[in-house]
Amino acid sequence: MSIPLKQDPPVRVRPLARGCTLAVGAASTLIACAGAQVVPRPQRCPTEALEAMKALNVRRDGKAAITLDVRYPFRPDAILATVGDGDIVSVLEEAHGRLPEGTLLYGRLWTGGEEVVGRYTRAETPDGRTHPVCFVLGNSDGRWPKAPGSKPGAVVLPRNVGYTVVDAFP
Repeated sequence: MSIPLKQDPPVRVRPLARGCTLAVGAASTLIACAGAQVVPRPQRCPTEALEAMKALNVRRDGKAAITLDVRYPFRPDAILATVGDGDIVSVLEEAHGRLPEGTLLYGRLWTGGEEVVGRYTRAETPDGRTHPVCFVLGNSDGRWPKAPGSKPGAVVLPRNVGYTVVDAFP
């Protein structure tokens, strides 16, 4: 007489594969959503920046000229610069309030939209002192139009531009 062996239930491969497919799909959706912003969200300037700008005697809606990117030093024949999304260091071409000519401005550019959006959050004077600030590229809307010849990731802008002092980033 033979005793039948106990058989294991069949392994269900289909539901496991389906679950893995759903997990991979969900993960890729989350990664896609976490990509670079085309334009940043509006936000108030930190209190420290507002106080520092008051001490520096730079008032809301004040404007000054800058060289857009320190990688492009002054050259009379160079009127355009090519920039991309990300951090940027600009240099003040003229004194503004208590910020002397040559002050470095640290900020970020977003180039993915119709226009370039720029924000500056820190100024470093030639003597090495740093100050929190709230400046935007161009006028108070913080936008600058792209020059002809701009491509995704390589936006053409004038080498010499301006900034505006704000109390909230638009």
